Amino acid sequence: MHNNIIQMQKFLTELDRNIVGGDMEGFQLSLKNIRLLCDHLENTFKEDIEYHKKSQARYHSKYRRTFVNDITFLVKTVSVTNAYSDDYLVNFVKVRSDQLENAKVMDQHNEFWMNYTVIHGNVFGSVPMELIPVSGAEKLKSFGWKEVTVSVYDFGKDLERTMAFYEYCDLEFGNYIIVKEVETEAYLLLKYHIEG
Repeated sequence: MHNNIIQMQKFLTELDRNIVGGDMEGFQLSLKNIRLLCDHLENTFKEDIEYHKKSQARYHSKYRRTFVNDITFLVKTVSVTNAYSDDYLVNFVKVRSDQLENAKVMDQHNEFWMNYTVIHGNVFGSVPMELIPVSGAEKLKSFGWKEVTVSVYDFGKDLERTMAFYEYCDLEFGNYIIVKEVETEAYLLLKYHIEG
């Protein structure tokens, strides 16, 4: 579709040239090309939406999940598009740890996360609000941590973890972590409702 957009820009440039030059035949040809490309774009977009809907339906039936509950978390968000570039995550983890220590909530944070093995995801700093004192929460908020709702989904013990599953999660959930609960061995997905 990106190539079609580039082609549309060329047609529009030609249309403008034909208008400025007073070339009626060239103008009509440019207009015809634009109309054909618009129809093609519309059909392609409709096909893409239908494919996406079918894929989502297939994934929903393949990756069955149960909604468990919503929990309020404090989350430290990343400030770059690709957290894996350069040494961003190394610095992020250091700052996150310093902030947890400063807020005197590192023990609660670690105690919570020791109950789960993080498998995959794109959230790198969070702690449930109910586990930390109000003073600690306020301190983390002063460092820029956000209070968000986290929806918890249970995928059971027999989840088939493939790249297709991770791609599905990226499309379906946005900001999330997949964890394996140590006690039950169930795979849980934590969906972070992060605004902006």
